[in-house]
Amino acid sequence: MRIFFCLLSFIVSAQGETADTTASVTSAYDRTKRYKSLDEAFKNPEKVYHLELSYNDKLREIPAKISSLVNLQVLELRYLANLKELPVEVGYLENLQKLQVNGTKIMFVPRTIGLLKNLQILDLSQNNLQAIPSQIGNLTNLKEL
Repeated sequence: MRIFFCLLSFIVSAQGETADTTASVTSAYDRTKRYKSLDEAFKNPEKVYHLELSYNDKLREIPAKISSLVNLQVLELRYLANLKELPVEVGYLENLQKLQVNGTKIMFVPRTIGLLKNLQILDLSQNNLQAIPSQIGNLTNLKEL
């Protein structure tokens, strides 16, 4: 009888490990997917970890609901010829680690940028920046500017 319970315990334990492994593989896949449109990203905002909106002359603004992408870690806004400003909501992306905004027409960076405590890489090159807010000094994890 004792052997039966040990065997049963082992089977239940093994099934739990299999389920966890499957979840990990799915999670890892979701995290590597690079979303390339706002419409696609807003369908399942909690699953978006990487959003690349580069080389799009039609994109004129980043909507305020960008802040609904609560798990976003990488945001690439490169060579958007008609992008003139970043919304303050970009600063509410708590999990953002890399923000690449280069080759646009933005002139100002919102003060909320200083709220991005997990930001490690910030690229603001090739823009028409007039000033950078002092709040950028709050980015204590920044490794590359």
